[in-house]
Amino acid sequence: MIVTYLERLEPRRVFALPTPTGLFASVNSSENVVLTWDDVSGEAGYRLEARPQGPNNWATLITLGSNVVTYTDTSADRLTSYYRIVATGAQPSDESPLSERIFPETDYDDPVQVEYVGGSSPKLVWDANLHQTTGYKVHKKVFGPVGNLGNRWYWDDLTSSGPLPATATEFPVTMTSGSSAEFRVSRLNTSSGFSDLTGFVLGRRTGTGDTQPRHDPGGR
Repeated sequence: MIVTYLERLEPRRVFALPTPTGLFASVNSSENVVLTWDDVSGEAGYRLEARPQGPNNWATLITLGSNVVTYTDTSADRLTSYYRIVATGAQPSDESPLSERIFPETDYDDPVQVEYVGGSSPKLVWDANLHQTTGYKVHKKVFGPVGNLGNRWYWDDLTSSGPLPATATEFPVTMTSGSSAEFRVSRLNTSSGFSDLTGFVLGRRTGTGDTQPRHDPGGR
């Protein structure tokens, strides 16, 4: 006996409008997110959606009228949210597919030019007061116990009592004669958290002075 199984095919959805393109998010001088996109021909408006980084909980940020191609987000989660947009038509069912999701393009500048300055009072120096910077953290690579994992290398927070202010341009470090250590700095933003850490910088103190033999701007 031959048995034939017939697969039930769901009807493929046909969208009344094309997918919006060109969605872009930038951060202005007021630290608000400015969203722009290309206008969709024949649309009656747009639905802009956002979600914070993490769970997939998309929500409508705002609905906009016809031919509107920009919106400025001033919400609390604006610097840590993904965005997407839908073009809507005259009827609720008349809408486009979802656009690609995007994340705000910022003008963050990491203090990658961190340098070790030797002498009797060794210190780290860097460019400060950069765009949207609210503070700095400094770390030193040390070898010691890490929980129940035993001894291993880890980055010790030298600013655990609190971050340095945004205007900071240097940080003193303790170096004994004949020692060397790796340091790195991270830039803090209260809205989005720490930025990427800088490349490490190696400071070395000898009996005749301090040197900076190695600098890795790429980080590790």
